[in-house]
Amino acid sequence: MLCCAVLCCAVLCCAVLCCAVLCCAVLCCAVLCCAVLCCLIISHSISLIKSFITYI
Repeated sequence: MLCCAVLCCAVLCCAVLCCAVLCCAVLCCAVLCCAVLCCLIISHSISLIKSFITYI
């Protein structure tokens, strides 16, 4: 979980650097969307696990 979150942050930092290079703009946007999706999946998974534990 933490590892994936750190990876998200690293990808976001990489995307910001990539945006400084014009020819990399399309790739940058794709990577940024991927990082956001990653973080959303982590948040959703944590919520599901908490709900499941509470239900038990």
